[in-house]
Amino acid sequence: MEQDMIAVLALGVAIFSLMLVQFRGLRAEMVKMRDDHSADLAKMRDDHSADLAKMRDDHSADLAKMRDDLSTQIGNLRERMAHLEGLMEGLREAVTGARKAA
Repeated sequence: MEQDMIAVLALGVAIFSLMLVQFRGLRAEMVKMRDDHSADLAKMRDDHSADLAKMRDDHSADLAKMRDDLSTQIGNLRERMAHLEGLMEGLREAVTGARKAA
């Protein structure tokens, strides 16, 4: 009877030891997964920040180009309007024979 009790106790200790080893292994895997996840999140944040900075720079460059283009187009329109005003003055003078008073 005493041997049975020792055998049951030894079996209980063996099972407890196996469970302890398994729990330690699971804990180590969970810690590794958490660390991997944290590293992945940090990389994603860095990538996202870099992408946003590039988009911001591209957007700024596009806006600057649009401003330059718009300024050029407005300048061209002013020149064309001045040319048309000159033509209209000439036409008025040709039709009426009189010059506009300055």
